[in-house]
Amino acid sequence: MRRVLPLLLLLTLCGAVWAQETLPQPAPCAPTDGAVWTAPNPQFAPELAKGKHYDLVTVQCTSCHSAAYITMQPPMPTAAWAGIVTKMVDTYGAPIDPARQAKIVEYLSQHYTPETIKRAPVPAVGPPPIPLPPGSGSRLYGQNCGGCHQDDGSGSQAFYPPLKTHAANLLKVPGGCTYLAYVVLFGLGGQFQLNGQTYAGAMPPMGSQLSDNEIAAILNFVATAWGNDKRLPKGFRKYTATEIGVARQAGLSASDVMIERAKMSIQH
Repeated sequence: MRRVLPLLLLLTLCGAVWAQETLPQPAPCAPTDGAVWTAPNPQFAPELAKGKHYDLVTVQCTSCHSAAYITMQPPMPTAAWAGIVTKMVDTYGAPIDPARQAKIVEYLSQHYTPETIKRAPVPAVGPPPIPLPPGSGSRLYGQNCGGCHQDDGSGSQAFYPPLKTHAANLLKVPGGCTYLAYVVLFGLGGQFQLNGQTYAGAMPPMGSQLSDNEIAAILNFVATAWGNDKRLPKGFRKYTATEIGVARQAGLSASDVMIERAKMSIQH
């Protein structure tokens, strides 16, 4: 009897494996009742700049949040970074004593202010395209743009311009379609005025972590969201991944993109 039980157990396990491999399995997009299907989302893992206090910042900061919280912020003056570090301690209870706070601020001021930031050039070939289901533009916008430009496209006063109305108006200007692609690919650096308001928030380049079809999806969402679709010029055609790939070849800097903006006749 003792020999029979292990044999029966082995046959049961083999049968389960055979059934799993050979019998039809429900597709992830149509799970059976009660089943939960998951798939890993691609993750962009930014790397902090190497330098003095790098180890301290890595331990103290990324133990609570991704390094992207630092690297994807627009370059800020030292005082602004100091305020953020203080907020992390006073508001969120980060266990960082004053001496280490000062070192973290010193590190941030050495690498992430407008004067010191060093961004790697956007590659001429973007990340491999991934299949995007319908509606992906809204999701990608929320993940990559909504934090600054807001979910309703209203922007943030004095820092990030509204995309509601303004994006559609840009698409009416000669060169505006390419300019918007440049902004997402290469970022935007410097101040500009819009409707009497000065905007000083720097736009980080997204071309290193977003594929051409992802950028096209974001731009197509912006072009048609919040009533922008009713303001588009006649004959407007949706962005394609191919067009984004061509724009990527320009290899601009954020300052170059600001120069491109200055060339256009932008009224609002």
